[in-house]
Amino acid sequence: MAGVVQLFIKRDLVLPAENGDTQLVMYNQNECSMEYIINGVPRGILEAGVGRADLDVSCSDKVMWQPMNCSHPMTENARLISNTHCDPRKGTFYVIWDQLSAKTASVDYNLDQGVDSITRVYLIFQDFRKWGENATVTFWNGNDRVATARVRESEAGKRVDLKPSVLGCNLLNVVLETCEAQGQNCRRISLGQVQLHMGSSVALVVSDSLGLRLVTLVPGYSISILWQLPQWVLMTVSEILFSISGLEFAYSEADASVKSVMSAIWLMSTFLGNVLVMIISGSHLFTDLVVESFFYTGLMVLSALLFYYLSRRYRSHKAVE
Repeated sequence: MAGVVQLFIKRDLVLPAENGDTQLVMYNQNECSMEYIINGVPRGILEAGVGRADLDVSCSDKVMWQPMNCSHPMTENARLISNTHCDPRKGTFYVIWDQLSAKTASVDYNLDQGVDSITRVYLIFQDFRKWGENATVTFWNGNDRVATARVRESEAGKRVDLKPSVLGCNLLNVVLETCEAQGQNCRRISLGQVQLHMGSSVALVVSDSLGLRLVTLVPGYSISILWQLPQWVLMTVSEILFSISGLEFAYSEADASVKSVMSAIWLMSTFLGNVLVMIISGSHLFTDLVVESFFYTGLMVLSALLFYYLSRRYRSHKAVE
C-alpha cells in the first residue's frame, strides 16, 4: 500500500527541471493584451485582465513582452524580463499591473512543495506606499488571527507561511488594516479569501483598486495524509498476528533448557530486519521512494514464500517442560 500511495505522491510532486530550465509565470492585470516573445520569436498572447502563461525557459533565454490591442495610448516598445538571478530551483512570478504605464512587479518562489505541508503565500502590492507605514495584512480563521504581515515589506513579495489543519476549515479571510500614527483611526478592509492547500505556493496580488487575485504557483498535495491510517492498521494487525505468534511458537517448540535463547533469537531476527532497513535507507541505495517501497514488498513476498516452503516440511513437537 505504501508503494501505491508513493505513486500518487510522486505524480503531484513538483521538481526542478532536469535540463536546468526555470519556470516563469506571467500574469497580466492590464486592460491591454500582451504578446510575449522568447528569443525574438512570438510565443503567445496574454489576454487582458486575467491572462496567464506558464513558461519553462532557460537562464540564457531572452523573454520580452509588448502591449497590443489597447484602447488607450501606450508605449509599444517591447520590454525585457530580467533574469539576472536565474535559479533552476526557483521560479519567477511576473505581474503586469493595470496602469497606463504598465508597471510591473516580480517575485521569486521555490518550486518545491512547502516543508511540513505549509502553504507559502506571497504578498504582492501594486503600491504599498499609499497605505501608510502602519498598514498590515492579517489572515483570519473565523475570529482567530492566524498571521500578520507588514504591507510596506510586500511590494517585492513578502512570504507568509501558513499551516493548514488536517481537519477543519482552511478558508482564511484576508483583511487589510490601516492605522494612523499611534494606532488611531484604524480601518479594516476585507480583501477576500484564500484557500490553504498542503504544500502549495500562491501569490496574493493586490492592485490599487483593492482587487485581490489569487494565483496558484505550485499546486498542493492532492492525496490526504489520512492515507497513513490504513497502513498503520495493517502494520499493527501484522505485528499482532505474526510477531506475537512467532514468539509463542519459538518458546513452545524449544526444549526447556533453551527456551530463553530461542526467544532471544526470534527477537534478534526483528533486530536484523530493522538493521537491513537502516542500511538500505541510510545508504540511499534507491533514490526513488516508489522503487524502495516495492523493493521491501518484494522482500516480504520472498520471505512469505520461504516461510510457506519451510512450514510444509516442519513437524511440530511439544517440548517437555
